[in-house]
Amino acid sequence: MGAITEQQLTFLHTFGFLRLPGLFADEIDEITEAFETVFATPDNFRMDMNEPLHRNDRRVIIPKFIDHHPRLARLRDDERILEVARAVLGADAEYAESDGNLAFCHSEWHADTYGAPMATRHIKLSFYLDPLRADSGAIRVLPGTQYWQSPYARDLRGAFRDFGKTADVFGVESTEVPAVIVDSDPGDILIWDYRLVHASFNGLDRRRFFSVNFRERAREDASEPAVPAGSAAN
Repeated sequence: MGAITEQQLTFLHTFGFLRLPGLFADEIDEITEAFETVFATPDNFRMDMNEPLHRNDRRVIIPKFIDHHPRLARLRDDERILEVARAVLGADAEYAESDGNLAFCHSEWHADTYGAPMATRHIKLSFYLDPLRADSGAIRVLPGTQYWQSPYARDLRGAFRDFGKTADVFGVESTEVPAVIVDSDPGDILIWDYRLVHASFNGLDRRRFFSVNFRERAREDASEPAVPAGSAAN
């Protein structure tokens, strides 16, 4: 299977996320340089936001991110990325754009559905360009919430609908919600289902990351995406 093993694929389908350590370690310096070049170019359209999701602190997003630099654009056709996308989503997996981010903020619990069809599987392949830990903005995930029709996932999405109100629902702050914290270093790749509920705290000092996204081709009769044999489903 190349970039991803059968066991890793089962882990990803079951829990909704997977870290591939060091997959791009040899190239991360030039990828990071390209990232900085894109953000340093003022003509590149960006969204500079202060939203409740981020406790009204600053986050900057450049859509269609990898298209702005030839080194990043090559990732779209990189065999390692394509192997992962096809293994997870099927041989006809299709590219679904990219986004680059500078974060000076926390991110409260949410899912990255962006209004996309919930029954169509999407994955994000995320490059985090700084060493991230619990105290510096590492992503936190709630495994299994990608099974969006389950009572567990529905209840959690409802509980987190009002950003910053976690204590009103559970009696604990957002940072105390039981979760898996995914430490990462530059060169690692984090693969995750776009419906997975996740958050990030303590990363206020210019966190740099971007994602290359893929989706399965929609099935007209889909109410829940097909799950490979051996994977968990609710």
